[in-house]
Amino acid sequence: MSGPEEVIWEAPPERAFKSVYTAGLEKVKASPGRWGRVTTKESRTSADSAAGNMRSRWGKKDPRWEVVVRPVPDTDTQQWGVWVRYRTDEQMSEGKTK
Repeated sequence: MSGPEEVIWEAPPERAFKSVYTAGLEKVKASPGRWGRVTTKESRTSADSAAGNMRSRWGKKDPRWEVVVRPVPDTDTQQWGVWVRYRTDEQMSEGKTK
């Protein structure tokens, strides 16, 4: 291990980060135009945080991604889902879901 006085001159390794939502988002992208719920959270705050993560990591790079947070229907306790879709050309011309 090097100390603070020693410098190791080397480029950093490639970033190995992969979002926990990557697999689900890849499945949604494989079926353009369809909504898919990729996660369910117990609080609106947690769902909004997850949605924000997806928007910043995926949506900023590709505007076809649409992400919404809604209450999950038919649950005994209040749960919040994050739904995403990879929009088709036709959906892109229609605008965003309200």
